[in-house]
Amino acid sequence: MRTKLLKTKETAEILNVSEAFLERDRWAGARIPFIKVGARAIRYRLQDIDYKISKSILKRIFVIQLVKDAPNVINHQ
Repeated sequence: MRTKLLKTKETAEILNVSEAFLERDRWAGARIPFIKVGARAIRYRLQDIDYKISKSILKRIFVIQLVKDAPNVINHQ
């Protein structure tokens, strides 16, 4: 199975962030996994980007549900 590798610019467009954001992320510990190809080239695996997006969506759904349930929790105390 071949893995689709994305350049920084492509990844930034998919995630709707700047290339500088991705560069800072790499320096800060890489919350978004990347692969170093050769001496200078940076690539991102499409499956890692898809996972990051899915995780972000699930987190938002969870937070929205918590907010919706908050009045019920407060009223039952």
